[in-house]
Amino acid sequence: MDEAMSDLAALAAEELCEELEACVEVDPTWGRMLKHPLVYSVPLSLPGLSNRALVQKRRLLDAAIEKEDWHHVVFLHERPYRLEAFIDYVTGRDEDGGALPLGQSQDDRDLAADIWVDSENIPQCMDDWTALFASTSLWLGSEDERAEFDALPDPIPAWRGEIDDGGWSHTTDEKVAKFFATRFGANAAITQVLIPKDKVFGYLTRRGESELLVRR
Repeated sequence: MDEAMSDLAALAAEELCEELEACVEVDPTWGRMLKHPLVYSVPLSLPGLSNRALVQKRRLLDAAIEKEDWHHVVFLHERPYRLEAFIDYVTGRDEDGGALPLGQSQDDRDLAADIWVDSENIPQCMDDWTALFASTSLWLGSEDERAEFDALPDPIPAWRGEIDDGGWSHTTDEKVAKFFATRFGANAAITQVLIPKDKVFGYLTRRGESELLVRR
């Protein structure tokens, strides 16, 4: 136990490497916070552990890039940075730095869908999502999800918790809409609509949310 405590003390006393130190923010409540694309620590309590995590993540990232395992590449990044990694490594950017629209690759579309359902910072990435969703031929969803969508009526009864997600997201499950409308202490309105199927460009059930992505 004494040795373990000594190890923790050493990790806490160690200085952050220069790369991580450049990503430190100071918050009145949390104090020093580390927000690096590969290493997140809020609050920052064990700088030495963060240093070691960065070294390990770099090794894994290099190996995944060499194998062109883009799903692993993206999800080695911390959640707020996964969309940016997807654009940088997979879809690419235009000459102005904006995201290019999603193409026809089903692997790319499935990865984009995985990032979307896991995202918690959609409002901060609205321009990139708008660019990715720009193609009029876009469909997000696996073969199984498409089959489930095809079985839905037309128009589709749907609900939406009025949250700031670009207006794309609806659900066929009223309980899901209520969850998103009230989580984190929010008290957003819930609306019910009938959505024509030809307005839908994605149907995602992979996280149990029966999510419809609807053209605005």
